Amino acid sequence: MLAGVIFIVSGLICLFLGFSFAKNPLYTRQLSMNVFNRNMTKEHGAGFSWKWLWYELQGKPMDMRATIIITSGGIIVGKDWEEFQNKDSYNKITPRIYETEDGILSGKWAVPIRPAEDYLKILLLKTVPVAAIMTMGRVEARLSDKLAKMKTGDVLADKQAIGKYVGKIFGGNDERISSPHERRYGVVVGNPELIDLSYGEKSQAAQEKLFETKKFLESLDLIKDKFDNDQERSEAISIANGITKKQIIKFDGIEGSVKSLADAFVKILKK
Repeated sequence: MLAGVIFIVSGLICLFLGFSFAKNPLYTRQLSMNVFNRNMTKEHGAGFSWKWLWYELQGKPMDMRATIIITSGGIIVGKDWEEFQNKDSYNKITPRIYETEDGILSGKWAVPIRPAEDYLKILLLKTVPVAAIMTMGRVEARLSDKLAKMKTGDVLADKQAIGKYVGKIFGGNDERISSPHERRYGVVVGNPELIDLSYGEKSQAAQEKLFETKKFLESLDLIKDKFDNDQERSEAISIANGITKKQIIKFDGIEGSVKSLADAFVKILKK
């Protein structure tokens, strides 16, 4: 009789422990949701972490080391930032056309983003595609505004200063959140790297690219606050996708798309 009671009690304890702890792989984090009010309030790190019985883990663990690379030519997934930083990768980036006070310049830049610790709820609310698109827009807006107020000769004479300016757009700290933009979208944005600024061809093609850049920046104002419900969020992503679609880079056989960004940070666990 006593043995039966001990067995039952042990089983209940094991069941309780099984429902009260979350277990995640190294370098990952995951949200749990209160099944009664559907609030996602607790973020669980690697290893074991406590959760109440009425909280359920949501989706797959997020890989906190994973990066999405945003460039002047589009969005790259499936590429590590350190691996990306080489001459061959830079050559594959499509440049943007920027207007100066007295001319047109061609420029290339790149920046990595990754999930921010303790901000997964924000990242999932705003969505990964929107975080990527708005990061691209932030760099474009700041760089465009800067160059538009300078003469072409001054820009080319002091590209190092322009590079330092671009590198601090998000606060200059690529290890943790250091800007309102990062807090708003739940990502850590690395220091943007200005790869090149040179004379652009003053042709119809260049003018068309400049027009596309302006339309892209205008579209951000239409989508940045549309997060009230799933339908509006979906429409917001579609608007941005219509402009960035032809700028997505095919890199080492991996074709990035705005839609696929939703899974870019997810930890794929081997069974």
